Amino acid sequence: MIRLALAFTLAHAAVSATIIGPRTLEQLESQLPAADLRLDDETLDAINRVVPAGETISRADIAYEPQAIRHVRLRRRSGG
Repeated sequence: MIRLALAFTLAHAAVSATIIGPRTLEQLESQLPAADLRLDDETLDAINRVVPAGETISRADIAYEPQAIRHVRLRRRSGG
């Protein structure tokens, strides 16, 4: 699941840097392969069905919301 989450942030056009936070060498080694993982359009579409663009899961997270997060077509580096 962590690799999927990291790969999603790497594919997201609104994310300029993916920050990992391992506390152990084992965690680091398990997270690094996410840098080479590319999510295909089918997987990204499935994620968008689970968490639609602009959806806020936690009300505590409501703050400034860039357009790249709100609009599905802007949620991928390719713009598609």
